[in-house]
Amino acid sequence: MANNIQNKLRYFFRYSVVGSYNELLRLIYCRPMALSQKSAMVFAPHPDDETLGCGGMLALKGEQGSPVSVVFLTDGQGSHRNHPRITPDQLKSIRHQEAVEALTILGVSLKHIHFLGRIDGHLPNLSQTEYQETVDQIVHLLCTFRPQEAYTPYRNDCNPDHAASYLLVQAAISRAGLAIDLLQYPIWSKWYPWRFDLRSSELANAHRLPIGRVLNRKTRAFQSYRSQYMPLPPDSESSLPPYFVNLFLKSNEIFFKT
Repeated sequence: MANNIQNKLRYFFRYSVVGSYNELLRLIYCRPMALSQKSAMVFAPHPDDETLGCGGMLALKGEQGSPVSVVFLTDGQGSHRNHPRITPDQLKSIRHQEAVEALTILGVSLKHIHFLGRIDGHLPNLSQTEYQETVDQIVHLLCTFRPQEAYTPYRNDCNPDHAASYLLVQAAISRAGLAIDLLQYPIWSKWYPWRFDLRSSELANAHRLPIGRVLNRKTRAFQSYRSQYMPLPPDSESSLPPYFVNLFLKSNEIFFKT
C-alpha cells in the first residue's frame, strides 16, 4: 500500500512538471496547423502509438473523406515481458484485437490496417535481410496506397523502436520515389520533454492540430487498449502510467513537418 501511494505521488509530481514543460513547448514552438485534404498513412511501432499520437488526425481525416491507413511495425508483445500468466503469443493476439477495435472507432477500415509483425523491441537490431524485407514491405504499401502524407514517430523519440521506425519509413519513401510529405509525432518524448533539441529542424517546424471536435472519439479509441492502461493480474500497475496517457488526451496533437 505504501509503495503504491509513493508511486502515485511520484507520477503526480512528474506529470505536473512534464505537463508544464509540454505546455510551454506548445505555446512557444508550435504553430497552428490546418487539417489537409491529403491521404495519409500512419506508421506505428506498437499498437496504441497511432491512437496516442495521431488519433485525432485520423478521425478528422476520416470525417472529411480523406483516405487513411495505418501500419503497425511490431507485434507489441514486449509491453509485459515475462508476465506469469500471459504468453507473448497471447499478448500479440490481444494487442492485435485492441488495435482493430481502436481504429474502427477512429473510422479506419479493416482493409487499411496492416501488421508487419516484427518482434517488439527488435527494430533497431534487425538483420540485414530483415531490414530489407521490412523496407520492401513498406515500399509495397506506399506504392499500393500512394499516400500524400506519411506519419512516423519523432526520429529522436525516447524509444529505440520509435527511432528505428522513422529510419525505416524514411528509407522506404526514398526507395519508392514518391512525393510524400513526412510528418513526425512525439510519443515518449512528451514524457521526457527536456530531451528535445530546441535547436533542431523539427522544433523549428513544430505544429499543433486542433482535435477538440473528435477528442471524445480519440479517448474512446484509446480505451480499447485495455492491456496498456489497465493492470494485467497479478500486476498491480498498468503498462502505461495514467499521467502519461493524459498527455495525449488534449485538444491538440503535435506534429513536426520534415
